[in-house]
Amino acid sequence: MKIIKLRFSSKCKDGAIVTECTLDAPVSDLFLTSIQERGMITTKKLGGSTLFTFTADFFSLKGMVGDTLVYISHRKEDTEPVQVLLTTLFE
Repeated sequence: MKIIKLRFSSKCKDGAIVTECTLDAPVSDLFLTSIQERGMITTKKLGGSTLFTFTADFFSLKGMVGDTLVYISHRKEDTEPVQVLLTTLFE
């Protein structure tokens, strides 16, 4: 799974930046299992879909299993380390 496009989405009142990340393949349960050791994953069933949140030290990743769009939240000062970590997660 690779990142196709990153697009700034919004800035939260607490200073966090939210970025939309488009992937070349849908997020799968296997992918979530593979990143589980790098942070904490929580899931919630919504009808027939699963909402997930992956939280690491300085960012969070949210989306739906089976979707190619995920949202990344992090503080502005953590932008560079988050980009490095995303590269390792998605390649």
